[in-house]
Amino acid sequence: MKKIAFTLLLLLATSISYADRIDPRINKDLLAIPQNAVSFLKLQKAQYRVTPNYEKKLKKNYLKHYFSPWNNPQITISKSDALKIEKSTLTHYLDKPGYNENHYPHKKAWIEKIAKNMQLNKFPNHLQKAITTQATALRVLPTIIPSFESRKIAGQGFPLDDLQNSLLTANTPIYVLQTTRSGAWQLVITPNNSLGWAQTTSVAPVSKNFIKKWQTNNFVVATTRHATVTNGRGQFFFVTRIGELFPSLKKAKRYSTVLVVVKNANGEATIKTARINTNAIKAWPILATSYHIAALANHFMGQPYGWGNLYGYHDCSSTLMDLFAPFGIWLPRNSGDQIKMGQPMPLNATQKQRKILQHGIPFFTLLHASGHIMLYIGQRNQHAYILHSPWGLITKNPTTHKMGRDIIGRTVIMPVTLGTRIPGVVTELQRINAMTTLIPRKQLHRSLDFSEQTH
Repeated sequence: MKKIAFTLLLLLATSISYADRIDPRINKDLLAIPQNAVSFLKLQKAQYRVTPNYEKKLKKNYLKHYFSPWNNPQITISKSDALKIEKSTLTHYLDKPGYNENHYPHKKAWIEKIAKNMQLNKFPNHLQKAITTQATALRVLPTIIPSFESRKIAGQGFPLDDLQNSLLTANTPIYVLQTTRSGAWQLVITPNNSLGWAQTTSVAPVSKNFIKKWQTNNFVVATTRHATVTNGRGQFFFVTRIGELFPSLKKAKRYSTVLVVVKNANGEATIKTARINTNAIKAWPILATSYHIAALANHFMGQPYGWGNLYGYHDCSSTLMDLFAPFGIWLPRNSGDQIKMGQPMPLNATQKQRKILQHGIPFFTLLHASGHIMLYIGQRNQHAYILHSPWGLITKNPTTHKMGRDIIGRTVIMPVTLGTRIPGVVTELQRINAMTTLIPRKQLHRSLDFSEQTH
């Protein structure tokens, strides 16, 4: 019976559109792979931990980036560059408005209305240091309505909304450049130098006094998703996301007290005390060890793919950015910038896997392919394994040469050679073009085994 069901699924997979398909052979192979990052530690020759001196350097660098919207907001994106980006974006969408979620094409009038609301002829109209009061989407244009380039071409239909940039977590320092005519949206610069539109309801301006109180060296970091943040009297603020920082006041056995931001009657940022389950947070930064990174990575396993953090999920680069944030390791938002961090090494077409196994440090090395980033977690049976959040494996029809995707759509552990036996599948090993180790080797100490790193 199982064999018949599998055959039917296989026929379905090969009969539907080649652009996006679910191939049961891919998911069957994934089911045979332990989806537990910690289990891979026992297969490696050694585990590592960052040296104490370098840990201090990492923390200083992280806070420099994190508070850059307040301390040096236009170090990468100047006002003139921001205006050029926004004008260029409008030009693109005026020419190609894309498709709505109902598969009908947007009309040019839709973009023209958005352009009028952006009032770029008055740019910049609102220069202000601010902070997010809750998690909010960062959009390419000031609208929640999506734009898909094409529903028929792989990588251009749902859920790959071209207007979804990223997600800003609660308590994120930002810098406001522009407010729409309606007042509903604000163009902001984020700590990782992303530029995008956030809803005004989630943004509050900050004063010098606020900044002074908030910029403390005593932080805790969320290590669990969906832990409730309240004021202890039933007032709900939000739920946590892994990697969020909170100024810490008091750690207790059951609930710890932290600082959060709310808007006062004038719409300005006001600091309030809140409480979080102590099991959901840790003192920041956590010591970066092979074990700690692997253990935290398990919290991401199986989570649905979210392009630009759509629906609050993760894509490839946001998974790694949020995974390493608790350890004070700063990563930019997109894959192309992430591979430039640390100690990059190009990988050519020959002997890539051998070089990965030889030079990669499990849980500290990133692997890059065009538009994609992965975490190398070690070897199993002489195959390099990765942890990543892919929409799917690229496919190429042997007959028509039409490109497609074998959908994975979640955070998984897999070998870089997954899909080799399936005709038309382009494996990640074939696509990988570079690797980088985030921490200099001399700043990593070997540990005897992973168990000692639990303390």
